[in-house]
Amino acid sequence: MYGEAMDSADKATNKALSAAYKYACIEAFCIPTEGEQDADKTTHDETLPVAQKALLVPKLDQQSRLDSYTDHKAEYAIAAPVLKDGALDYDAFGADLEIALSGAKTMHDVSMIKKANARVLNAMKVDRPEMFEFLKDLFQQSVHR
Repeated sequence: MYGEAMDSADKATNKALSAAYKYACIEAFCIPTEGEQDADKTTHDETLPVAQKALLVPKLDQQSRLDSYTDHKAEYAIAAPVLKDGALDYDAFGADLEIALSGAKTMHDVSMIKKANARVLNAMKVDRPEMFEFLKDLFQQSVHR
């Protein structure tokens, strides 16, 4: 098969051959032509700080199973403010949690508060163990009153 490039000068055949060779190499050696030039130039860091893991949303397949439970549980969830540096504001969360526990009327309320805030509590267990122990004791006191 013969072909020539569009060129008003005498380089039409050379352009066609260069383009054909380039296309053949790209296809034969699977050379990427778009996007990131070097796949090893950057790496994906799969380790997230515990505070960020606490904020992860459940996967979609899990979400459909949890919808009815989540709707009921949402009324017990306490917002965990995020500081400017991206960390969770455990002090504000702890204060709000104390208020919620003091207003809990039943064992069910205490249990739902614990379940609704489990992610933040688990993050706190690692990041602020002394505060976690204080709140753990508060939960136990709320159960026994």
